[in-house]
Amino acid sequence: MSEPESGLNPSENGLSPLEESTQRHIEEAITGGMLRGMREFAGITQTELARQIGVTLVTVSRWESPSRPDQKPSLDAFNFVSGTALAQEGAIGTASKWIERFYLPGQKVILTLHRPDDPNYPADMPEGLETPSRSNAATLRLGEVLIRDGREVRFAYPDENDETIDQWMDPPEVD
Repeated sequence: MSEPESGLNPSENGLSPLEESTQRHIEEAITGGMLRGMREFAGITQTELARQIGVTLVTVSRWESPSRPDQKPSLDAFNFVSGTALAQEGAIGTASKWIERFYLPGQKVILTLHRPDDPNYPADMPEGLETPSRSNAATLRLGEVLIRDGREVRFAYPDENDETIDQWMDPPEVD
């Protein structure tokens, strides 16, 4: 059996020539600025991205540098960052629907942020929210959605005292 015209052997790499060509086009379209924007959007640090995909911090920094357009990000980097962002968007959609269903119109919403070194951050968070920075990125985007929908939103850290929060949350008027 002869090799496909592209010179790729699907039995070696598992991809058909069409799949390999599509993958190459996607890789060529990914820019460092695009990767940086999505990484920041998802709350992923350069260090975390490097660790997750098995490259050095210097490599990620070069990919994202506008002065190095010849340094193209890997498809693995883009897939990790976009997968995290998509998982967060799913969580945001679910939370937004939950708030819409269980909060009365005009009721104020407090969204929790986490400090980067929070020792009490839950270890069992869903995909896209595994670290405080990822969770905060999703929480801030949820806040934007709620504010756009006319909700009054406040962000608070779990260690803020209840008195501060109570001052913001007006008690309901009793007739």
